[in-house]
Amino acid sequence: MHRSPWLSILLVFTVFVTPLGGLLLAPAAVEAAPLAQTAAADDEIVVIEAGTGRVRVIDPHTPAGYKPVVWDSGADVGFVTVAAGDFNGDGDQELVAIGGTRLKVFDPVVQPGKAEVGFSTTVAAGRAFRLIATGDFDGDGRDEIAVTDFSGNQETLRIFDGGANGTPGEWREVLSATYGALWADMATGDTNNDGKDDLILARSSDAMLTLYSGAGLAAGQLVKLYEAKYNFPWTAVAMGNISKLYAGSEVALSRTQVQGYYDSIIIFRLAGSVLENLPQENATNRKFYPYFRSLATGDLNGDQDDEIVALRDPGVDNISLIVLNPNGQVMRQFEVKTGFGANAFKLVRTGDVDGDGRAEILIQRGDRIRIFTEPELSDAFTDITGSFYTAGSVSNFPTMAVANLDGAGIPLGPTLTVTPGSLTFNLEYSQAVTPQALRVENSGTATPINWQAQVVTASPWLMLSKTSGVTNDTVNVSIDTRAVGPGTYNGTIRFTSNTPGVVGATQDVQVTLNLTGVGMVVTPNRVSFEVEYGATAEKTVSITSAGGSAQFNWQATVIDGDAWLSTAPVQGTSPSAMRVIVNATAAGPGVKQGTIRVSALDPNVANGVQYVTVDLNVPDPGFVVMPKQLTIFQESTGPTVTKQISIWRPGGSVRWIASAVDVPTADAVAALAADGRLVVTEQGVTVDGVTAVPAWMNVSVKPGTANGRYQAVITIVADDPTLANRIQTVEVSAVVLDEVQTLFLPLLMR
Repeated sequence: MHRSPWLSILLVFTVFVTPLGGLLLAPAAVEAAPLAQTAAADDEIVVIEAGTGRVRVIDPHTPAGYKPVVWDSGADVGFVTVAAGDFNGDGDQELVAIGGTRLKVFDPVVQPGKAEVGFSTTVAAGRAFRLIATGDFDGDGRDEIAVTDFSGNQETLRIFDGGANGTPGEWREVLSATYGALWADMATGDTNNDGKDDLILARSSDAMLTLYSGAGLAAGQLVKLYEAKYNFPWTAVAMGNISKLYAGSEVALSRTQVQGYYDSIIIFRLAGSVLENLPQENATNRKFYPYFRSLATGDLNGDQDDEIVALRDPGVDNISLIVLNPNGQVMRQFEVKTGFGANAFKLVRTGDVDGDGRAEILIQRGDRIRIFTEPELSDAFTDITGSFYTAGSVSNFPTMAVANLDGAGIPLGPTLTVTPGSLTFNLEYSQAVTPQALRVENSGTATPINWQAQVVTASPWLMLSKTSGVTNDTVNVSIDTRAVGPGTYNGTIRFTSNTPGVVGATQDVQVTLNLTGVGMVVTPNRVSFEVEYGATAEKTVSITSAGGSAQFNWQATVIDGDAWLSTAPVQGTSPSAMRVIVNATAAGPGVKQGTIRVSALDPNVANGVQYVTVDLNVPDPGFVVMPKQLTIFQESTGPTVTKQISIWRPGGSVRWIASAVDVPTADAVAALAADGRLVVTEQGVTVDGVTAVPAWMNVSVKPGTANGRYQAVITIVADDPTLANRIQTVEVSAVVLDEVQTLFLPLLMR
């Protein structure tokens, strides 16, 4: 029996209510963990970039061993809507995008052995493409394109068929039909279960609903399965297998102006030549205000029939996204707030983006795509942020598509994978360490991969149990907690493979060491001196605690250079200052290097043994005479007072002669030498052992010298004219008197 379309809608006489409009509490949505990783085929997300109109693919889930889909339309820009379909029957979907007068087909993933799908066309100036959908209208396993273009209120439906392979030369327009009013939305699905998709168009201006046979469209004919005008404007339409009780696809529609008295979401099934209300197994409310303006269908709970997902802008902080499950396995209530006004999401779609065999809900607005990852279990979601082109308000305008672009996936080939990608050790100095394991595996096709590992930074504290092997394998990572002092250190372990064709043949693992405890700090660890022969010098080295306030005892030992190098003190308690002392005379001329070992006496002190390097440069003094001044007190009748002068050539021997010069100072001798007037004799000086080149000389007052005070300079001249400091002087003061007396000053003790 043929019934009037509006009578097929169940009338419910109730008081006006606004379901989901504040009377029902909304469960709070929570941020979800990243999408689960599985190995099943999954869908990708296709978006249009704001500003450029570039089509781009987002692949939120890539199973191990497979390549992610990375693609965009490059210089092809200016698109506003996008749809997906398998135009060549290769098991993955291609894309069709429209914008202005242009339509273009893209093939982001070309399957092995297949030609790349491609097609482009335009409409005449003054017209623009508007609606787009895909479906297999002729049942040949390959989808066709349904698209409309318009000028003013006139709209034309066109069907394009890509032939056997969808290559550029094979596409043809098989149908063109013009209408005197604009359609609001269109969708495809097999409503009569003949194995061919049908096309439904819904209009707002006159509430027209038209269902065309796909078989007719493929043949270039407009064969209507159903057509009728209704009482209220249609805004959105979606098709899916909403009930397993009936063969074929059902139709979900959203309409306006019902004011809450009638259902604003309608579900039809084709029964013969009539679209009739779909009987419900599960009671669902369908009266909503504000109205839902974007619809999608998908099997959210894995019960082999589709649920209906609806999106709206509630205008206030209220429920904006719902799921209707009229048939099949009962599903938890899903009603969430996602924003309103400027923060409202504009489009809803469904798809299995994580490969778990169940559809997820995806909603889009300009700055993000929100994925509800398990709507059958919770309101959890994850966001993908970006800058996306969307319609100005909530609608079914397809600015986003969800499609399987890579079929069963594109294997990576042999792929070196090291997990985890980073390690952290939190340890005490000298603590025993439990190693952490790294798995070295082939996450691609099953081919053994040879691998090598090395510590490229962080030596010597980072240690590996092995440095080469074959996948799949385990490397244990450990730490030498005595190799460094307390602090934070970062290191890198690099894994490489020389197996041909390996993807990811270099993998780096970052290692962080947080080491606590008390450590010894010795600064500086190198000191340098330049000291004249005959002199001494010293510098200070500090010994302190690091990483803690505890004190420790230490001891210093000179392990190299002890003949000329010493410390004071040789032990102490931190913090301390240790003096490093060098003796240039003991070292002799030349460059010397010594080493001081500083040891903490507590074995649990980090860096408990450290070394200080001491560099000493003693310039060659040449000819050395010491001392430079002498004073002799001689009693006129007493024994002769003798003073000794040491004379030597450091590192060798030299002949010399000496003379007493009757001048008061050594500067005067230098002036005589400069004038060439200096004559070396032995008069007035007693010199012993001249022929044996002695290393000393005795100086005394000549017997019979009258009482008085005398001054002279002894000049000693080396025989070698090339020797540095060849002329040396000793200033001598002599006092001759009858008796030498010693005077003691009074000492006051307190």
